[in-house]
Amino acid sequence: MRYNESMEYNKAMEMEENNKEYTQLNSVIELVQRYGKEGFSKLDSFLSKDCINYHKEKTRIYKEHDIDNEERFNFFESISDKWYRENFHSDVLYTILNPNTKEIGRKYFMQEFVKFLNIEDRFDCNKNCEVIKEQPTGLIVWEEDGQKIEKPGYIDLFIKNESQAIIIENKINYAPDMENQLVRYMKYVDEELGIKEYTVVYLTLTGDKEPPLDSYSKDFDEYAKKLHDEKILKKVCAVNEKHGLANVFLKNCCKRLEDEMTNTNDPELKKKCNIASVYIDQYKTLLEHLGGRAYMLSTEKKLIEEIYSDGEKLKAAEDFSDLWWYRKQEILNEIFKNRFREKFPDRILPSKENINGLPCYIWKVEDKDYFLYWDGGVYMGFCSQNGKQLSDETQNKLLKQICRIPLREGEYKENTWVYCNIKSDSENPNLFENVMNALEILFNS
Repeated sequence: MRYNESMEYNKAMEMEENNKEYTQLNSVIELVQRYGKEGFSKLDSFLSKDCINYHKEKTRIYKEHDIDNEERFNFFESISDKWYRENFHSDVLYTILNPNTKEIGRKYFMQEFVKFLNIEDRFDCNKNCEVIKEQPTGLIVWEEDGQKIEKPGYIDLFIKNESQAIIIENKINYAPDMENQLVRYMKYVDEELGIKEYTVVYLTLTGDKEPPLDSYSKDFDEYAKKLHDEKILKKVCAVNEKHGLANVFLKNCCKRLEDEMTNTNDPELKKKCNIASVYIDQYKTLLEHLGGRAYMLSTEKKLIEEIYSDGEKLKAAEDFSDLWWYRKQEILNEIFKNRFREKFPDRILPSKENINGLPCYIWKVEDKDYFLYWDGGVYMGFCSQNGKQLSDETQNKLLKQICRIPLREGEYKENTWVYCNIKSDSENPNLFENVMNALEILFNS
């Protein structure tokens, strides 16, 4: 490397670099000319409206439902081969609603559930209640490819007293609807058990799945008509901002447990209340995470559908994709160089040298055996001359200088390098200014 050359040579090299810059800049100009002012106006509108709105909604959902929080722990999610199974949520709800469940069960949980469903006039919790998981309803018979198929049917969760019942069909994990499913359950409860007053609960994750009310066979017309009565059919969401299982029913259960703990001096009872509280709160957290991801998928689907339903938005999205994935680095390099010349008008931007196979701008540090280098982007630091290893003393001294940079993402030591990189994420939008300020610190060190 030649660093004792004259200033004229450096200026010549800078002119050559400028020529390359103008060549690259021409490609950007061609992009503008190709799409025109109107095309870029559409791109700007797409970014400032659709993409910003998408980002705001994503931020809200991620914050509200605590998605991708690496510090959180949920023991339901840690059992990864359990919680997504179809009957998992029925098992947990059975544990909560059954007052005989050891450690967890409370009679007032059933009261809170009936209140949550707004069926206090249709189900009396003070009568002798029974909670049954997978209540058998007889065989389901159908034909498939000319073959008669039989399968036992059952209600996911069934709650009853002497004369009333709650039929709970759990679709939180998006299980498919079986043929005549809800009306078969109603007929079984009515005709086999003799219970005439009942409520059917169709439980989904976020309300994005509906019961197939118009698909039941004529044999069940009597019961299908009843499902159009809002007093009989309760479409319930596990996660809903206004009235969901997680933020109303489970939250109220936790509040009742807190009251019970406050009003007792029995250490054993406090312990049991604490166990129940943790169990319910952890399940509430799981539902919120699952619901948040479902909301996020819905938001993503909406944006993609809007883009593919609007020619202008589709073209704007394609233009932005082309800019971001194929032209971004080239344009960033030009911006960085322009910012450098504005920030350091008296300092020449030298031609790039290959150091350990990497192209870098390099400045000789006077009376030292190392260079100050910058990759033209977010990486910068010091490197040795001629690939010689830097001593530990020199590395530690240079590392102290690098540690003066406030917005570095990390600092690193290798045999011939001491360097850092500047943060470049959404929380650090002033990237260009931060890189220039970091270079100034190194130049003045």
